[in-house]
Parts: sequence; structure tokens; C-alpha cells
Amino acid sequence: LAKAVYFEARGEPLQGQLAVAEVVMNRAASGRYPASLCEVITQPWQFSFIHKGRFPTPDFGSESWRKAVAVARIAQGHLADTLPGDVLWYHADYVSPSWGKRLTKTAQIGLHIFYS
Repeated sequence: LAKAVYFEARGEPLQGQLAVAEVVMNRAASGRYPASLCEVITQPWQFSFIHKGRFPTPDFGSESWRKAVAVARIAQGHLADTLPGDVLWYHADYVSPSWGKRLTKTAQIGLHIFYS
């Protein structure tokens, strides 16, 4: 989960990083996606930083990594309440995926738009 936060949202405000983590957590709890966080994250074509099912290596010594780990712990402890539990999708605001048209926009936080 920390790697997803790091690679998908490390330049975002704290609320945006928490929201990305919550989408992963929501997917795992939804019954529509695998129950494992790793399986949710490594599903093909779901997260832009995953290539051929593999995680890239973050800069483990960076402040961004330490923050991503903290955000993941908060999300896994169910201590964040940034988004409703039915929010399962997001994308960067500089792209317009076709699937976004059939979903309900729930929030925009930083550069990400979230949908239920």
C-alpha cells in the first residue's frame, strides 16, 4: 500500500495521499476486486506505476517514502475518513478516461478525481 501511495500520489497533499490509499482499501473490501491489497494493486491496467505485475523500487531513504509508509499505516488502521467506502476509482485530472463518464464524481483532491 505504501508503494501505491508513493508512486501514485507522493506529490499530492496529505488528504490526496490518504484518498489514494483509501481507494485501494475500498477495492479490497468491495468484493468486486481481490481481497489482498497486493492483488488489488497489481491487477493489470489498474495503477499506472505497475508494469507487468511488478512494483518499481521507491527511494527508501526519502521523506516521500517515510510519508507514504505513514499514510499506508493510517489507512490500514482505518483511521482516515477521506472518502466514502464506495469510492473505487480515480484518475489524474489531466486525463479523461472513458470509464469516468459512467461513474459518479465524488471528489477532486489535488490532481486526482475520485469516483463511486
